[in-house]
Amino acid sequence: MIRKSLLALTLIAGLSGAQHAVAGPFFNRAQAPSAQELGLDASQQAAWEQIQAQTLAFRKATLSSIAAELADTRVALANPGVDLRAIGADYQTIALTALMEQRQLRDQRLAFYDSLNPAQQAQVRAFLIEATEQAERALRAIAVLQGSD
Repeated sequence: MIRKSLLALTLIAGLSGAQHAVAGPFFNRAQAPSAQELGLDASQQAAWEQIQAQTLAFRKATLSSIAAELADTRVALANPGVDLRAIGADYQTIALTALMEQRQLRDQRLAFYDSLNPAQQAQVRAFLIEATEQAERALRAIAVLQGSD
């Protein structure tokens, strides 16, 4: 249960703004088109920068919550009378909170996408295709490392 919650949190944190992280099979990540490449006007650029800042803050807060919970878990597990249900519930709370916050960010990104013209939307979709292909490769790499390919 805890392992699944941690995996979900890791995926949430990693995929919510994946272009900022580089690790393992994610080297040479697809880079989102820049504001200049998309031809964003000042208003669009400000909106995008706000979404990016919120995404970064969300990722940092989520990872901080996970780190704190892991530290608490280590201490709790040293106690023979540890309540494993409570530990699992704590991780589920973090996961549910992260999912709700991620949903709000997703809605903001989708509203931003809807505000773009068709050419700008095509550039964003091309980036998303490349990012999706990289995520697929990463998942295959993880499966190979786990011996479940």
